[in-house]
Amino acid sequence: MRNSKKFILLLAMCCLIPFMHTDKVEAKSTKVITLEEGKEYNYDLNGDGKKEKIKYSSTIMEDGGIQYNVNVNKKLAIKTYSEGEGEGAGFYLIDIDSKDNYKELYVKVVGDTGYYIEGNVYRYEGNKLKIYCSTDNVGEVAGRFELDPVKTQNGIITFVMDAPFYSGSLGSFYAYIPFKVENGKMALVKKGAYEVSTDWQKKEYIATKTLSASTTMGGKKKAFSMRLGDTFYLLKISVKDGEIRYIKIKDATGTVGWIKVPDTEFYMAPYGGIYSWG
Repeated sequence: MRNSKKFILLLAMCCLIPFMHTDKVEAKSTKVITLEEGKEYNYDLNGDGKKEKIKYSSTIMEDGGIQYNVNVNKKLAIKTYSEGEGEGAGFYLIDIDSKDNYKELYVKVVGDTGYYIEGNVYRYEGNKLKIYCSTDNVGEVAGRFELDPVKTQNGIITFVMDAPFYSGSLGSFYAYIPFKVENGKMALVKKGAYEVSTDWQKKEYIATKTLSASTTMGGKKKAFSMRLGDTFYLLKISVKDGEIRYIKIKDATGTVGWIKVPDTEFYMAPYGGIYSWG
């Protein structure tokens, strides 16, 4: 009986050992948190073990613009401004790289008629929010930067961008564009092809001329052809020297293929009109 009790006690202790580790590890989340105005958020921004209190507010100015103030620990940390009748600003807590001790604050400001004014990533250092990197001067891309909450992680910050590369005939669309962040600089991640946003892949294009798609980019093997009035969907874009050269499309049957982007208009846009901007 005594041996049986010892065996039961030993078995119980073995079961408890995995749960007896006492070191506390802070969870590293890559989830993007959209801040709501007037609500206070408590997060350790710089990895010192103390949670900062983050909160923002806005004031409509006499000229119709909006003044935004971001407070950290009840002290003014950022002041920014959106022009009259603009879309305003957005404030997001992100974790670009879970391997470091920082959680960053991304601030997007959009002005009148949707004009993109500012996209700055801030880090909390020395009891101040300082610009860590910015969407300014990021090379060959242009357009509005909408943060993608799922793909921003592992040192990569991904935006859903409106027509990020030049094309003389493709018009407006949205695509996922990743940037590598290192040493306070944001650099475009070069890829063979960039994926069009999930929502945009569902939009119908109507061919306004005969098109022939190949099974591979620049290949000779035919995947399918389209005639005037046929429906297709935009899936990916391929860029060379800052210009869109090829696009991956899908026809109404679900068959996929690549076409070289024509020099002239070749579709009826999903948002109305030929070669229009949405």
